[in-house]
Amino acid sequence: MVVRFDKVQINQADILLQIARRTFISTYQHLNDPDQFKAYLAENLMLNSIENSLSQSQSHYYFGRIRDKIVSYFHVLEFPVQTDINTRHSLEIARFYVLDEYKGKGIGRQMMNYIKALALTLSKKEIWLGVWELNPKAIAFYMKMGYQITGSHSFMIGNDDQTDYIMTYMIEREKAN
Repeated sequence: MVVRFDKVQINQADILLQIARRTFISTYQHLNDPDQFKAYLAENLMLNSIENSLSQSQSHYYFGRIRDKIVSYFHVLEFPVQTDINTRHSLEIARFYVLDEYKGKGIGRQMMNYIKALALTLSKKEIWLGVWELNPKAIAFYMKMGYQITGSHSFMIGNDDQTDYIMTYMIEREKAN
């Protein structure tokens, strides 16, 4: 399955919101307090927040498509809108999701390869992301893709303070190989 990646446009904010809510809910709802989870969704996954993010020049969303069907999406951030590692030479993966029915089909690997190519085009030296410490499948996937745990940060789901590992991929290391 070859995935095509298309940059999400502002007029696609409603579609992005539907996909973002669907993937986030299926991944995390069953693992969180219902009230705190609802609070997170209300603050972070609403149309106005998606539109605001899409309007920022350093914020990039991409849909992954097989034929014309959306199967995944990711969101990357450049300086100065990154959260923790906020340098001109880094690229943050803020969101990285594959629809449930397409997991295990190599789509995540294709997404990572596209992000690496994008980072090189943008002259970045590292890519980083935050991943919940209680998500062993995602951690294993990122490690398999060459990411290493380099720290941690707090991630709030409502008032629930959770810990995300910061995982980093050094592009310079890949260029040397």
